[in-house]
Amino acid sequence: GSDSESDTGDVRSKSAAVLDAYNTLLAAARKELGHSHPVVGYILYHRGDALFNSHQLHPAMLSYLAALKIMECHTGTPDPPRRSDRLLYSRIWYGIGRTLHDREEFPDALRAYQR
Repeated sequence: GSDSESDTGDVRSKSAAVLDAYNTLLAAARKELGHSHPVVGYILYHRGDALFNSHQLHPAMLSYLAALKIMECHTGTPDPPRRSDRLLYSRIWYGIGRTLHDREEFPDALRAYQR
C-alpha cells in the first residue's frame, strides 16, 4: 500500500542524504588533508558501506578499492603491524567481499573474505 511506498521513499531520501554527507566530508578532507591521507581512506570505506546499503554495488566497490589503495600507501604493506590499521583492512576486505557476493562473483568474494 501507500505506507510501504512512503517507507521506501523515506529510506531512499535518507540514503541520499547520507551519501551527500559523505561526499561533502570526502571533498573537504581531500582539500584539507590531501587525497592519500588515511582519514580520506576511512571516509571512503564508510562511503562504500553507504553505497552498498543503497544497492549501488559498482560505486561501492570503487569506494572500497580507493580506501584499500590509500591504506596500502599509508601503511606501506597489506599486513600492517598496528591493530587499528589491521582492523580497517579487514573491514575494507569484508566490504569488498560482500559487494562481490551480491554481484554473484562468488570465487572472488570467497578470496576477499579470506584475506
